[in-house]
Order: sequence, then C-alpha cells, then structure tokens
Amino acid sequence: MHEMIVAEAAHRTDAVKNCTITSICNAAAALPPNVAQQLQEIFQCPVSPSYAMTECLPITAPPQSNGSNRPGSSGLAVGPELAIFDTQHPQQRASTGSVGRICVRGLPVFPGYLNSDGLDRNSFSPQGWFDTGDLGHINEDGWLYITGRTREVINRGGETISPVEVEDAIMSAARDKSSNIFGRIKAALAFPTPHDVLQEVVGVAVVIPTGHTRPDLRQMHQALKERLHQPKWPVLLVYMNDLPRSGNKLRRIGLSQRLGLETLTDQVPAAERHYEALCPPVDTPVSEPIARTRCEIDFPLVKAYITQASGLFNLILRTHADGYPRAILFRDGTGGVSPEEVLTRLSHLMHGYLIPSRLEILDGPIPRDTHGLIDEAAVQATLRALHATATSPTQQRVSNLFATALRRAPEDVTPATDFFESGGDSMSAGQLISKIRQEFRVPVAGDVLFQHSTVGAITAIVEAAIADTKIRKSRKQDLPGCQETYSSTQRWVLLLNLVPSVILYPMLQALRWTFLVYMLSGVSTRFPLRPNLFGRLLGLILMRLTVQLAMEIVSPIIGISLKWLVVGRYRAGMYPMWGSYHMRWWLAQKALQVCGKVCYQSLYSPCYHGQLIEGHQGLFDRFDFSRIWYYRALGAHIGRNVYIDEFTGLGEYDLLHIGDNVVLDHCICRPFASERNTSMLLQPISIGASSYIGLRSTVVPGTTLPPGTCIGANSSTWEIDDADESNRDQSPAKALQPHWIWHILVVGWLEIVVRFVSELPRIAGLLPIVSRYPTVADDQLRHTISWLTSRTRIGYFLLMRIYSALAGPLTWFLAVLVVKRGLDACCGRPLRGPMNQLSPAQKVRHAALDAIIPQGDISRLARLVGPNYELVSVAVRMLGGRVGKRVYWPRVKLHLIPDFDQLDIGNDVVFGSRSFLVTADGMGREPIVIGDGTMLGDRCVVFPGVTTGTCAMVGSGALLRRNGFYPDDSVWTGSKHGDAIRFPQLKGKRDAAKDPDGKRDTTKPFGRALYQGKANYHVLGLGPIVGFSSFMVAFTAVYPMAVPLAALLVVNRLLPMELMAFGMRWWRPFAVYGVLAAVMAAVTLVQTVLSLGIVIAVKWILVGQRTEGSYPYDGSSYCQRWQIMRTIDILIEESFGGTGILSLLTGTAYLSWFYRAMGAKIGADCALNANGDTHIFFTEPDLVTLGDRVTVDDASLVCHLNTRGDFELHTLCVGDRSVMRTGSRLLSGASMGKDACLLEHTLVLSGDHVEDGTTLQGWPAEEFRGDRLRP
Repeated sequence: MHEMIVAEAAHRTDAVKNCTITSICNAAAALPPNVAQQLQEIFQCPVSPSYAMTECLPITAPPQSNGSNRPGSSGLAVGPELAIFDTQHPQQRASTGSVGRICVRGLPVFPGYLNSDGLDRNSFSPQGWFDTGDLGHINEDGWLYITGRTREVINRGGETISPVEVEDAIMSAARDKSSNIFGRIKAALAFPTPHDVLQEVVGVAVVIPTGHTRPDLRQMHQALKERLHQPKWPVLLVYMNDLPRSGNKLRRIGLSQRLGLETLTDQVPAAERHYEALCPPVDTPVSEPIARTRCEIDFPLVKAYITQASGLFNLILRTHADGYPRAILFRDGTGGVSPEEVLTRLSHLMHGYLIPSRLEILDGPIPRDTHGLIDEAAVQATLRALHATATSPTQQRVSNLFATALRRAPEDVTPATDFFESGGDSMSAGQLISKIRQEFRVPVAGDVLFQHSTVGAITAIVEAAIADTKIRKSRKQDLPGCQETYSSTQRWVLLLNLVPSVILYPMLQALRWTFLVYMLSGVSTRFPLRPNLFGRLLGLILMRLTVQLAMEIVSPIIGISLKWLVVGRYRAGMYPMWGSYHMRWWLAQKALQVCGKVCYQSLYSPCYHGQLIEGHQGLFDRFDFSRIWYYRALGAHIGRNVYIDEFTGLGEYDLLHIGDNVVLDHCICRPFASERNTSMLLQPISIGASSYIGLRSTVVPGTTLPPGTCIGANSSTWEIDDADESNRDQSPAKALQPHWIWHILVVGWLEIVVRFVSELPRIAGLLPIVSRYPTVADDQLRHTISWLTSRTRIGYFLLMRIYSALAGPLTWFLAVLVVKRGLDACCGRPLRGPMNQLSPAQKVRHAALDAIIPQGDISRLARLVGPNYELVSVAVRMLGGRVGKRVYWPRVKLHLIPDFDQLDIGNDVVFGSRSFLVTADGMGREPIVIGDGTMLGDRCVVFPGVTTGTCAMVGSGALLRRNGFYPDDSVWTGSKHGDAIRFPQLKGKRDAAKDPDGKRDTTKPFGRALYQGKANYHVLGLGPIVGFSSFMVAFTAVYPMAVPLAALLVVNRLLPMELMAFGMRWWRPFAVYGVLAAVMAAVTLVQTVLSLGIVIAVKWILVGQRTEGSYPYDGSSYCQRWQIMRTIDILIEESFGGTGILSLLTGTAYLSWFYRAMGAKIGADCALNANGDTHIFFTEPDLVTLGDRVTVDDASLVCHLNTRGDFELHTLCVGDRSVMRTGSRLLSGASMGKDACLLEHTLVLSGDHVEDGTTLQGWPAEEFRGDRLRP
C-alpha cells in the first residue's frame, strides 16, 4: 500500500502540494527504510514506523518526539516483553545488535491458535515466548530493526542474508543522483537462488522504468560497493515488468523454482546470469511457473551502438572470458574519443549486459593478411604493445594465476588488481594460495591473501620467499645440529633403556610390597579391633593408607635423589642423542617419571584412567605450595607468590628462572628441545616477574620474557608479538577461588566424601579378604605371606580388583551427581555474568566441583561405557549440560572448565581429543554453544561466550575467542592474534539435505551407522560396546597383578626353606625386598613383551595394512574395527601404574622397532617422542614414513582426518634429519623434506609440503626467518 502511495504521488503533484498530513504512522509489517524515506520526502512530515500483528498488537512504536530519527527502526517495545533469540539455538538469546528471531511474551500476546482440539501453542517456547516469524535485531538503546521473515532469508554458505537489506541497498542507490543506476530501477525483489557450493546465493528481480536501460551485474555491484558487503551482492538478475504479488504482498518464496533457474556454478560466466520474464497476474498461485528467457548478446546491435558512440566504423567484436563482448576499435590517425568516453556513452545507450567488458582503440586500419582476412596475430601483438606488461616474470605468473582464479583474461589483471574487489571469495582464495604454492614451490601462509589481496602485494611476498629459499639453500651447511652422532642400537644404550621399566619400576613396587607385608605381619596381630570383622577391615584400610602415604613421600624423594646423582645440574648446550650426557639426561627424566607415578599403583587400587596425573609428584602435588617445594628441590629458581598449575609440564629444572608473581596455567615450560641430526638442545628459560603463560601455550627453550608479559592460550613465546595484558583475564585460577576457610569447612570435606563413596566397592571387596586375619605365629612374616598367597585370598584379591574397577566409577559418578545437585540447591545453579558479581556461594560451588571433577573430566566413567558413545551424553546431561543426539565424544578426555550447566551441545557434534571448553575465566562466566553438526578438532581452546553455527568446522588447535561467533558452515583453524583464522568454506551436497521436518539434516556418518542403522555392515550396538569396554577395564585391573602375585608366591616358597638369607635376622627385610624386586623385574619384562605382542597381533588381525582413502562410518567397517583396537590398546597405555609401556621407551630404538612391527617405515636412529613427556603416539603407524635420524618431540603424526564426521586416511612423510618440536603437527597428507624443522606450536596443513632445510612456525605454519636457537 505504501509503495502504491509513493507511485501515485508522482502523478498527483497538485494533491501532494495541497495535503495537510502532519504525521505518518505505520503498523503491522515492517516499513522498508527506502519507502519510509520516500514518504517523508513527498509529504514533508515525520514517518513513525511501528510493528504489530494480529497475534499481538501493539509490539513496538517510536516516541513521538524522535520517531523519524532512526531510519529503518520500528520503534521501542510498548506492550509485551520483546527479545531476540538465536536462529540456530531456540533457547539462547542473541547478543545486542545480532540478527535473530523476534519473540514476544506477556500481555497483549494472544494465548494461542484456536482449533478443534482447543488452543494450539506450538508457536510458544516452554518459557512462554511467541515466535513472530520475523527476523531483526535490537540496538543498545532498545530500538528494534526488522530485517525480514524467517522463511525468506538467504543462506549463503552458512551466512544469513536478509533480502530486505539487499532490496533497500538497491533502491537507495537507485535514488542516489551520484549512483550509476540512478533512476534505472523502479522496484526490486531479492530472493535465494541455488548454488552448487554455497547452497544459496542472492538473486534479484528488478523492474526497469520505461525508457531506461537495464543495469547489469557489473553496474549493480559498482552501485552497491559502498552499501553492501560483497557476499550480499546479487549474482543473478531477472528483469520483469512487475513483481509477483499475492494478497497485495510480494511473493519471493520459491521464486527461483517458479522461474526454473538452474543451480549456479562458478563456471557460469557473469554475462549469462541475466534473464527476463513477464510477471504473472496478481494472486497467481505460487505453484504456477513463470516463463523466463536468458538475455542474449546481440553482436550486430552492440556494433551499431559502439559505432554511434565512437564514430568509428572499423571494429572487431569478440566474446571475452567473462562472457561479455570485447571490442577492438581502429581509427585513422590519433586523437578522437578515448575508450573511457565511449564506455560512458554506451551506458546511456544500451543495456548493461551488452556493454563490452573491455574496449581498446588502436591506431591504424584493421590488420589483414594476404587473403583479406583479419590478421589475429598482428592484432594480438598490437594489443600486447598497448598494455603495460608485468614488471617481472614472477608478476606475470602471479597475474596468470589471479586471472584463472577470477575467470578473467590475463590482460585484464594488473598489479593493482584486488582479488576480493574483483569478485573473489574465501573459497577461491584458498584455491589460489594452493596454486601459488605449487607454481613457485615456496611456503605461503594460508591466510596471506586475506591480508595482502593485490597482485603486486602477492608478487612481493612470493619474490621475497624465492630469495629466502635461495639463501637457505646456499647456507644449508649452517643448519644447527651436532656433527658427532651416536647409534640408538649400541648394546650399552639398549641395556640402559630397559633400566626404568625393568629395574627401577619393579624396585619401587617391591619397596611398596615390602612395606605392606611387614606392616601386615607386625600390626595385624596387635590391632585392638582385630576380633571384629569391621575392625579388621578398618585395620587393613589404615595400613593401606599408611603405605600409600609413605610411598607418596619416599618415591618423589627417591626421584629427586636420582636426578642429582645421575645428572647433577643440567647444563645448557647441544648434545648428540645416545651419547653419554644425553643418556644421563634420559635416565634422570625417566626416574622422575617413574617415581612420580608409582605411588598410585597398589594391590588394592585399580588404576583409573584420568585419575593419574602426568608427572605426579606424590604428596608434593597435593598443594600449590608443596609443588613449588618439589620443583625447587630439583633445582628450579622460583620466586615468591608463584602459581604453577598441577598440569603444567616442567623439566630441566636447573635451567628454569621464574620471577615473583608468575602464573603458569596448564602450559609447557621446558628448556629441552630436539634439533637436527638427532641432537638435544638445552637452553635456559627466564620468566620475568608478574608474567602469565596461558592455557596450552609453550615457553620455548632459550626464552627470556620481560616482566609483565602475558602469553595467551594456544600460543608460544615464538609469538611474543601477540602478548597482551588482556590475556591475564583468561585464567580463572584465582578469581574463582573462595576464601581459604571455605576450603577447610566445605570443599575439603566434600572431596573426602566423594572419594570415600567411590571407594565403597573396593571396601566391600575387602570384606571377604579380612573374614580371617593371619593368626599369631612364631614366624609372623612367613605366616602372613602364606595367608596372602593362599588360593582363596588370591581369588578374593582378583574379584575385588574386578568389582572395584567396574563399580568404582559408577559410585564415584553417583556421589558427584548427588553433591552437585546439593550444591545447586544450596548455592544456586551457575549464572552468566562478570566475575565481580559472582557470590561467595557460587565460588564455593565452583571450587567444590573442581575438586571432585577436576577439569570436568569424566573419562573414568566414559572408558567403562564406551568413550565415544551416547552414554557419555547421558552422563553430561545428568550433570547439567544440554546435549543433543548422536554426539561423537573424544576417546582422550575433553576438558570442561568448570560448569556443565553452561554447555549447550547440538546434534551430531564431533569432538576431537584434548580440547578445553572454558566456561569461566577471569572476566566472568558465559555459556558455550556448539551448534548442530559442528566439528571441534583436537587441541582446541574455547573461551566463555563462544557460539558456533550449524556445521561449523573448527580445526585442530583452534582458539575461539571470548564471546566469539563462528557462523554456519564456516571453517576455522589455528591461533593467531587471539583468535582462530577463517579458511575457505567446505560445503558439500550432503550438508544441504533436509530432514522430514524440513530442518537441515546434520547427521554424520557416525550417527547414521550407529543410531540410524544405515551402515552397509553389521554395527555393534551400545550393549556389545559397553560389554567389551567393561571387559577390558576389568582385564586391565587384574592383568598387572601377575607381577606382585608371582613375586609373593616365590617368596612364599623360599621362606620355608630356612635359607640363611631369610633367617630372622636384621638383613631379612633386605633379602625379602631383593627377591621381590628380582622376580618383579623378570615378570615385568615378560609381561611387557607379551602386552606389546598382543597389541601388534590385534592390529594385524583386526585392521590389517591400512591404505589411503575415505572410510565413512556408514560405508566401511574400518572405524568400528579401529575403535575395538584402540580399546585393546589400554593394555599398554594403562601399564606401569598408568605411565604406559611406550612412555618409558620414548627416544629409544625399542619404540622405533615397535612401530615398525605395526607397519611404519622408520629409518635408522630415529628419536621418537624424544622429550619423554608424551601425550600422543602414532595412531596409524603403517601410513607414516620417517627418514634417517628424524627427531620427534611431543608432536603429532596422526594420519586420519575426521572432517565433519567423514573419516579419511592419508600418508605422512618426514625426510632425513628433520625435526618436529613439542606441540607441532603434520596434518594428514602433509610431508616434510630433509633437514626441515617445525618449531613449537606449528601446524602444517593437509597437502602442504615443507621444503628441504625450511624452518616453519605458527598455527598455521609460516616460514621462520629468525634464529631458532635464540628466541
């Protein structure tokens, strides 16, 4: 109606002059801003757009005083409560300024739709919000801006585009006298049209006023350049005599289908994207098709107009690369019109799509050959001479690549050509970067085109990279690394490599058992409550706790002593591996590793996965202050008021200098690094006072940080330029802690209660064991050991281990659940908000939950029920999280810090391993929303307030900033400048499918196979999965018992022989200890070999030889077989008290031999996991190829990609003498040449190759040009 008034006003000027209208008000649907402006200009009075509907009237209205001062706004809320909700997550409100669903509640909202069954309230949420079906946003002042209808939006590759916004921009340009389309468009209707990659793109139907020429896409883009972002520009035009209407409303829904428009591809030339059609009569059903024809280019007509505009009759017309005409004019002599003048005149004479995209004027006649035909070679030669050539061969090659990517002719590309202004997008940008790497064989960062988008800028970067490559090749001999080398297979080296696992670990186990049997023999007969069954149970528990406490004190002290005895003070320098100093360093490192772990393994305590802490220092690790004492005892220089998180990895302690008030928050700070040619580099680290090192960051050897430096999460000290004081707020460590008195009165007691309840199955299992105690005898030790090793007692021991391993996690989880529910009732559920608004009760709640579920880790329960499957989702829901269907959980734990209640996970989400979801930091607490179908890769850090859209792809090691929004289908990876880097979108046809309800189907192959039964093979259900997982948990609980039981049985056989060594003399304890240690060492060696053999055999039986290819969960049984194999792998992962067999063989030839047996191709003298502090091993070794003397620290060589649930395998290859330092990663399909190096925190993307001698750093990687030995 408003548009009709505007149109009629042009014909009734007298009536407009005589009108006395003083104010115009609009209700119901939103008034387009351009129409509001036209009404205001015509009637010279304020326009007050309001918003209402039949279901709720009114909703908004502007104040009378300034109703027209907010163009595009519909006013302020005047009746009901008004809110904007996220389009992807119905229960989450959108942030201020973000477009979302407009919802209302309260009076005067109607109660519901009346039907035969009563009131239909399906349009209402459980909280009473009514969805109006409109989209909009609210600014900071509360003004509502309506952008369109929910069902009318255009979904361009996950980006939601309002058609009203596009139409308003077009009509605004058509009324702007400075615009090239001024007066040439009467009306516009934007609509979605299908695209083969982006799903939908913007199409526009336009009505051209009589007597005006039609603007084409080029002219439209020029007009919209300052009004719309490039993704919102129309890519298809339909010229119509009117716009489709029904009931006096525009009908854009289904317009593309009615017009019969085919799916667009990037290969369709721009000139072929113009159509014309006749508008059907008003109220024509939307199912009625509309005939359309493509606008053809009439070359004779074009020639006639060019002649008219230029006055030149000699010309050649060709079809240009973009489908438009290309005109070459010839004139006699010089002077006359210029090409620019001709093109300007043509814009007023003919339709835009007829105008040549390129027009040149050459002097002289048309060149012809002897036959009178046009001499094309001569014409091209003249054209090449006319245009400025590239300044260098490199620039010419770059220009050609730009031209190919932009689908332009090479001569159309100049040094100033901007990739994105010329029509390029993020997807084609990624393809162009890949082509540049292949063409020039130089490393170019994946995001370089987003920062330097012109031909000239890219040429400069490529030329600099080529020059550096030449310099690097000429200086190859200057690469760091020891010239002197040693072999990893020397006999003495191989023998020393067995000391930690075959000698030191059994000796500590023997010491534990010696303590236990002597305490049982000496105390059990004197215990006052001995006659009572529960008294005997209490006595056994107290003795066990005493032995555990003793070992937690003695074991770390032994480790400290061995460090000083074996290596003394660490000395900075570079040393060849498997030489004398390296072997001393290796033995000291393994001694500390074993002595920290062994205190957790006993006859009565099965090893729970997740309960063990890497590098645990026994009793010293229970308190922050005692942890500092431990590190100082090892030689570290640590100032006052320093906080070191219990999960922080330290090493080479004498080389550590940490100033006052430093915070190390779950990071890596080690002076150790691997270097080329299997060399070990030790360099001191100095951290200035009041510095902060963030989550999952790395302090590299040789670092000297000034005071007050704050390194953010997922970073390293190589990226010191990203350091910022604001990073200090990323840590919630101290801000969320209550007063210390609450730790004593509440937190500590709750932790004790949960631990006690989790021990109840074990305590119940001890009852049959203590049903009889050893009786008093002359040789009480002999009698006690005989009692311990009786068949009945051994059976009870094994049953207790099985029972506690299976029931313990369940009772632990039940206790956690009860405590959490109690805290929710007493302290309240966690609320979002700034840290200074959190009550003391909320801080107590946080501290208590962090104590009973450290970092939200429920892996001890997950490994029992299958770590990847639905029962984990059930557990998270019970703890307060909102979790959708068919979620794929990681096998290795997912860290949740610290509130499950603030977590909203959609359907079909895929998680990688070792990621952190941080719901509270130093600034406050905010929820995290993971959208349907999102892939969250391994090693990611997600900060509070993050929201990912549907099917977002978050790659390995990504850092998602606080309150960040990551749109639908967007692709992110890496960590630079405090945020992830956006990459070209990867969207396939499957992603665009709809489910039966019309919603987007986000189901992944995993969900289709396991939960929908759509696999082409037999899929194991949850029952068999839980059964097999539980069996392996039970088996690994009793399997290690073979070691101490065998030793006790031998001692039990030797004691009755009345040997002198076992006589009741002062040396008897030492003899018992010696026999226990010797037998344990022998059985440990046999058990180790047997375990490795079982794992190798299972791999070849279940999986066989892996080959490259795609293995979707619903199309191949590989994933299921691989998961079974990974479950059996806990046989070696959980051994040695949770340290694992492979962790004690890092950097040795034994580890290389094991991987070769698993199918890997490994050269001579490779050092794998050389730093000894290992978090990930090879997962697909038979796809890994390593050259000679390759050195790999705690780095990732994982050959699988799980991109959005599609599982793929690709090879990895590392050349001779190359180095992968801690925290580096080669993505599946990448490779490294010889003598290459990946520094700390470096990611090489799939398909990339690291050239010989190249050093890379960054996530994603860029070439490192500094001195890697001097950060």
